[in-house]
Amino acid sequence: HSPGTGSLRKETIPQNAMKLNYYGMLYVKKRVFKTLHILLQEALHIIIFSFSIAGAFWLTVTLLCYQVFLRVTRSFSELVQGIYTLQGGDFTSRIKISSDDQAGRTARAVNDLADSLQQRDEENRRLTEEQHHLERQMLHTQKLESLGVMAGGIAHDFNNLLQSILGNAELARMELSPASAPHTFIGYAMDSARSAAQLTGLMLAYAGKGLVARKELNLNELVRRNADLLRTAASTSVMVELELPEGLPAQLGDEAQLQQVVMNLVTNAAEATVGQPGLVRITTGVRLCDQEYLAASLLEEKAEPGSFLFLEVCDNGCGMDGDTIARLFEPFFTTKFTGRGLGMSAVMGIMKSHHGALYVESKPGSGTTVRVLFPATDTMAVESSPAPSTAPVETGVFPEAALLPLALVADDEKPVLRICTKMISLCGFRVITASDGAAAVAKFRDHADEIQLVLLDLTMPTMDGIAAMEEIFRVRPDAKVIISSGFNKDELSSRFSDLRPTGFIRKPYSMAVLEAEIQRVLRVE
Repeated sequence: HSPGTGSLRKETIPQNAMKLNYYGMLYVKKRVFKTLHILLQEALHIIIFSFSIAGAFWLTVTLLCYQVFLRVTRSFSELVQGIYTLQGGDFTSRIKISSDDQAGRTARAVNDLADSLQQRDEENRRLTEEQHHLERQMLHTQKLESLGVMAGGIAHDFNNLLQSILGNAELARMELSPASAPHTFIGYAMDSARSAAQLTGLMLAYAGKGLVARKELNLNELVRRNADLLRTAASTSVMVELELPEGLPAQLGDEAQLQQVVMNLVTNAAEATVGQPGLVRITTGVRLCDQEYLAASLLEEKAEPGSFLFLEVCDNGCGMDGDTIARLFEPFFTTKFTGRGLGMSAVMGIMKSHHGALYVESKPGSGTTVRVLFPATDTMAVESSPAPSTAPVETGVFPEAALLPLALVADDEKPVLRICTKMISLCGFRVITASDGAAAVAKFRDHADEIQLVLLDLTMPTMDGIAAMEEIFRVRPDAKVIISSGFNKDELSSRFSDLRPTGFIRKPYSMAVLEAEIQRVLRVE
């Protein structure tokens, strides 16, 4: 209806309705698009949020898995590295255990294996070192034994030569007037030969075969006597201090050899301090030694645990290195001038003979301490050799020549056999001789009822003196047999069976010593 006309215009109504419908549809579309846009934005936000959460979740899971992977692979890497280390021979490294999982338990087992292998390796090293030490010690012992055998053999042969020299010189001297010049010169030659005999004594002492006589000795008196000699002979720059406690028990041993030990040790100590104010301290005493302490002795044969007298000589001299100490007791080894070197080897031999112990402590520039130990008690019997007599030899002690007793003398050395035959004849015997043990036994069987005395050398071919003596005793148990040797009776005691000689005489011997032993033997019932 139009306001101005008062009548409705039919054609405008549909148009208005269409316009209304268009705008309504447009509005609805706008609303729908706006709603859809909002929904899309919300959905997009949800999707982004979801992806963000999912990404964060997976990142967290990945990081956690990575850490777990690192932890697992580190354990295995350390395990593998440890196994390679063990395979390379290094048993000291250990695998770090950071977990208690399978890898950690395996690493712990590998560490236990490494501990076992390390202990075994250390044990093998120790055993190898001990083996090398024993090999060196065995070689050193064999070397010393070889030197001892050589020294003993040389001394034995040398004693035979000296027996011939001294015997012939003594017989020649007996034919001369004591006032004659040849008598005097021969005496000088005999003195030199006796000095040579002392040299063989040193060699036998090194071989452990030089003990001649045992008796009770005062160790302090021996030290004082030698210390006084040192003070007289040594330089004024050497001061000698004595620490000798009173009341020491008596020592059973050979006086000459113990004095030689003291003198050698004190002299070496004084000579080591040349060029500086020297101090030599000599100490004696008694100590109780166990097996562990005695095992460290430088002697091959270790003494039995017990109470020992000790002599310790300490100086502030130049000292010695290990190589010098290792060779200290070799014959003729010396750090001094040529011609020395038997003193310490003799000390070792003397200590062997006395069943003692020997220790040396020294460092270059720090001085030297030598300690020798003697058993305080000794169950061996005291034996003394007859002392040489200085009185003129009286011949013709026995009956007239037609009734002279018969003696058998056996020695494989012709010069010794000749001089012994002469000496025995001067003692009033008729003499038959043999050059070996078998010949001596044969001749004794032929004259068993006549022979009153037998003098046998110890070392002879075919049959030695001990075997010959045993055969002679089987023929006639009451035979008077004297064994002659360059060695001492104590050394031979272990070689005797139940059958022992009636007498013993050590080469080189004089006419007086031989006659004294013969007279003693013939008095034995």
